[in-house]
Amino acid sequence: MEINVIINETYLSQFWRQHFNEKLSIKSTIVNLAILLLVFFCLGGSKGFTIYSNCAFVYIIIYILCCVANMELKSNPRIYYGSLIIYIAFIAIQMTAINVSNANILDTILQFSLYGIITLLPVRLSLYRSTYNIIKPVALFYAAFIIVSSILKNNFITIFDFYFTNVGRLLHEYSAGQYSGLNGARGLAAASMNIAMCYFISGILSQGKIKLKQMVYCTICFAAMLCTGQRSQVIIIVCVVFIMLFFLSDRKIRKSILRFFLIFSIITIAILIFVPQANITIQRFTSLNDYSTLNGRLDLWQYAIQLFKQKPIFGNGLGSFSNLNSLYGQGSVNEAHNMYLQLLAETGLVGSVLYFSFFICCLIICFKAVKVCKYYRELLPMSLFSLMVCITFLIHGMVSFPIYIMNEGIILSICVGMSLSIIRKRLVK
Repeated sequence: MEINVIINETYLSQFWRQHFNEKLSIKSTIVNLAILLLVFFCLGGSKGFTIYSNCAFVYIIIYILCCVANMELKSNPRIYYGSLIIYIAFIAIQMTAINVSNANILDTILQFSLYGIITLLPVRLSLYRSTYNIIKPVALFYAAFIIVSSILKNNFITIFDFYFTNVGRLLHEYSAGQYSGLNGARGLAAASMNIAMCYFISGILSQGKIKLKQMVYCTICFAAMLCTGQRSQVIIIVCVVFIMLFFLSDRKIRKSILRFFLIFSIITIAILIFVPQANITIQRFTSLNDYSTLNGRLDLWQYAIQLFKQKPIFGNGLGSFSNLNSLYGQGSVNEAHNMYLQLLAETGLVGSVLYFSFFICCLIICFKAVKVCKYYRELLPMSLFSLMVCITFLIHGMVSFPIYIMNEGIILSICVGMSLSIIRKRLVK
């Protein structure tokens, strides 16, 4: 009995040190459980996921409290007050086109404001390390269930009927060969697998060599992504890796990218041969008749441009597109499926310039964090991950609406905050 207790304590301590980099204590337990819940929600939450509809904001508030409890007290005052000024400006952006007749606007402002809080709070790097490290087990958990759902098909929905709120939609997606596991939505399932791949690829690039374990993890996540049938995410992860190849000057990283591409091309062919469920993505690449293709999105993009022309300066109100879209009979699709055109329609030229500037600043911050890591090589995986997620977010915005999806918006906020924390470490010293 004593031997079992010792073994369990040893295993628990090893797991804790590996994922959280802190001593096992009551305070660290509470903080890290909150991080675990937030990552679990971000990578797996959707409107088809019971916890999302009830506890989403609760998780965010818990995480913000964790941030406050882990404030970086040694932070340069100029950085702190600069962040405060930027955040006030960020709130001002939300007010550029407020129109209280649209019910979604106040919710959207609150949601976007939370992004700003998470991004700009000067937090100890250890909190971000814990957040970064816990992504791996959570991502693999969801990937496994996506693959299992593709094997069990409708039986999977029957087993987890208590867990989902959108069984009808899931049955329709499963009948088309598009699986989402416990995520409850194939789009978010594919996006979470994309983020997971960014995590594992960043580890490979930072080490400059390819380890078997990391390639196995990448393969599992990529197979799960293919099972969702989401073409855009496959294109996005390829584009992200190519961008990293051309914009990073470190020769060691660039060689790692080329080796990764070569090996992963072979793995992709193997997945398509031995995992028949993954072929749905290839089939959808060759299909141009369904509404979710570019042809379907073009109508929404044209409609967003029409809304912009009606109020080109200040727009129709942040978060108003879904109301106006339903009003003018564009069907049940509530977003423009293009983040940039939707912001243009909702906030006009004034708001769009501010938002686009914000996105560019996020990208610059992530690039700077990678450069800073020449002094802190142990932080390179985190900085590369943040940069890859930021690029993923901006590319995804061309065909979707990631900033309006709380999951993806929070992940971007955490990644930019992570990069700012790395930069602060260099500036303070």
